[in-house]
Amino acid sequence: MKILVISSAILAYLNIICDAWISLPLATKVRKRHSFLPLNESVEPISTALPREDVWKSEGERIIKSAAMDCGAKEEDIDIQWKSGRVEIKISGVTYIQAKEDDENEDDVGIVYDDDIDEEAIKEFSEEFGEADEKKEDEDDDEDEDARPTFGSDIVSIGRAINYALGEEGEGSLGYNIAVHHEIEVSTPGASDELQGIMFESYKGFAVIVSLMDPKKNKAKNYEGKLIQRTDTHTIVNVKGRQRKMKNELVLSVKLPKAKREKGVR
Repeated sequence: MKILVISSAILAYLNIICDAWISLPLATKVRKRHSFLPLNESVEPISTALPREDVWKSEGERIIKSAAMDCGAKEEDIDIQWKSGRVEIKISGVTYIQAKEDDENEDDVGIVYDDDIDEEAIKEFSEEFGEADEKKEDEDDDEDEDARPTFGSDIVSIGRAINYALGEEGEGSLGYNIAVHHEIEVSTPGASDELQGIMFESYKGFAVIVSLMDPKKNKAKNYEGKLIQRTDTHTIVNVKGRQRKMKNELVLSVKLPKAKREKGVR
C-alpha cells in the first residue's frame, strides 16, 4: 500500500508539472512594424485632354485674336482655320507685319559697304558676315520672369505672341492644352515670296530674308533682317541693329519670311 501511495503521489506531482508546462505560452515571432510617412501631396499627371470641341475652339479663337490684336492686327483681318493637329492663322491688312523699330536710330548707325570685289572686300565680308553673326544673342538671365514680354508686329512675333498667350496660364489650362495638341501656323495670304520692282518700296521696314553670294566661298548665305532701302546698286538691310549695304550683283534674292510653325508651349 505504501508503494502505491508513493506512486500515486509521484504521479500527481508529475501531472501538476506537465499541466504547468503545457499551459506556458508558445514563443511567437515578433514582427517588426514598418511605418510609412504620408506624402504631403499626391503626385498625379496633369491632364491635357480637351473638353467639347465647341468649347475649346471658342476659347482658342478668343486667345489667338486677342494676342494678334495686341501686336497690331485688326480683328476683321484675322482668319483662323482649325485643321487636324494644327491651327492656320492668316493675317491680312497693312499694319500686321510692320517691323518693330530698333532701339537705335537708323540714321546714326554706320553703313557697311562691300563695293569692290577684291581681297580686301573678301576680308571685310568675312569679318562682317562671319560665323559670329550667325550666333544667337545670349538671353538675359536676370530678366524678370513674371514680366510679360513685348512682341513686335511682324509675322514671327505674332506667332510667338499667340504661342505665349496660349500657355500663359500654365500647364493644365485650356489654352496650354490647345497648344500641346496643335501647331501654331501664322502666315500672310496672297503675298509673293520674292520681292521685285516696286515691291521694295512697299515692303520697307518689313522682315526679309536676303540670299547673298559669298565671293570667297562661292556659296550663298541667308541673312534675316529688316528692309531699309533698295537702290539701283545696293540693297540695304538692318541685320541685328546694324545696317548692311549689299551690292545687288551679289544679292541672289530678297524674300518675305515663310509661315512660322510652333508646336506646344515653350
